[in-house]
Amino acid sequence: MGTTNGQITAFYQALDGNEIKLLISGKPKAQVNCVEVMDAKIASVWGVKIGDAFSAHYSKAFEVCQLAQGDDARNVECVESQSKHVSYLYSGDWNGPEGLMPSDDILQTWHVSKIIWHAQARD
Repeated sequence: MGTTNGQITAFYQALDGNEIKLLISGKPKAQVNCVEVMDAKIASVWGVKIGDAFSAHYSKAFEVCQLAQGDDARNVECVESQSKHVSYLYSGDWNGPEGLMPSDDILQTWHVSKIIWHAQARD
């Protein structure tokens, strides 16, 4: 159990040693709200996998990406064009101001660090 935005959240982690490979979270005894994949051996149905470059899937962030939230706030989350329920978290180096998304040329070198399924569709 934990809290997210002040709400109690149940979560389950699949580990390989000390490394989290899969995180499933949701409301206790109710429903799954989110599944996060961090295992490079698991790809999305569209073939996207951990470590893939932003430039392999997107040319620009406009209208498909936004700053991530919570613990991932320094990363960028981009929605899969084939499903509004799936997104990819891109991570990389950037020293810009907090709350500002990196430019497209910087994002080109960032890589997928999580594949995320959300119960509620993302815009």
